[in-house]
Amino acid sequence: MELCWFGVNPGDCHKTSYVRRTGLKNLADFTDEERNLLLWRGGKRECVTDAEQLQICYHHNAKLGTIFEKRFTKCCNLFKIHKRNVKGGHKISLHLATKLVDLRYECVPGWQLCRTCYDNAQKDETIVDKETSQSEHEPNKLDSTTTDFSTDEIDSDEARNLSRDSLNRSLESIGGSPITTHSMPKHRRVSYVNEKIDRTVGCLKRSFAAAVGVEESSLVAENEKCSKGSVSEEMKKKASDLDKLTEQMREKLTLGTTTSEEKIKILTLTPESWSIPKAASYFCVSEYLIRQARELKKSRGILGTPNKNHGKPLPISTAEQ
Repeated sequence: MELCWFGVNPGDCHKTSYVRRTGLKNLADFTDEERNLLLWRGGKRECVTDAEQLQICYHHNAKLGTIFEKRFTKCCNLFKIHKRNVKGGHKISLHLATKLVDLRYECVPGWQLCRTCYDNAQKDETIVDKETSQSEHEPNKLDSTTTDFSTDEIDSDEARNLSRDSLNRSLESIGGSPITTHSMPKHRRVSYVNEKIDRTVGCLKRSFAAAVGVEESSLVAENEKCSKGSVSEEMKKKASDLDKLTEQMREKLTLGTTTSEEKIKILTLTPESWSIPKAASYFCVSEYLIRQARELKKSRGILGTPNKNHGKPLPISTAEQ
């Protein structure tokens, strides 16, 4: 399939990382603003005067359209005043970008400005159109065919933003609250996601109950039969059995009549997930015995018999005296 006007090398066009459809579209089918946005973002703004006769593939249409806007959430630091990344909040429109370029500020429509840069641009030349202010928190509508993105072409942060936006729209459709991880420490995120999943399951139950016309309580009861009634009880029983086994091992190990060889043999039953310090502390033995037991388990399996240490033999001459 031939390249579109935005493709340079073979393989640049007709990818299915953003959209599933392949083929070409005429730029003449777009509005003037949409066409100028595609040309600007594709680096073709001043190359061709009659762009209406050219074509664009579905891949580049998505990449330079909605996907392009989702990739940029930080301030572009237009005035070089930031020393680190700052969250944006105001999208640069085509009209604003045209005036900024006239003032020799290099920018691309779709980039973001923070509040400070937005105020500086407004104060310097009073060129900012109030209608161009668009918070990044406002949902940008993505076509359903553009949610299949590739992390090979955009970095992990951009992929995460796209995935979060898509998930938030799904949560909103079932009455759930959006995902917010801003300023949340990493050690808190796992528990946050688990709590979020539990709340989302509740939202799904309400949605299914309303759509099918059944009582939500009946769905909860059936769920408890499956999860709490079988899986949870079985896990509790296994945990209780393990506790009893380890307690009996500890009682045997603390007996004064238990030999060192017997201790090593018993310690081969220590759970593999336990660290050496944890096992030594729980069973009231030295870390050396735990290491010896693990070596024995590797060579002879659980409850293997360790080699007896006979000590250094006496010389024959000494024994004959």
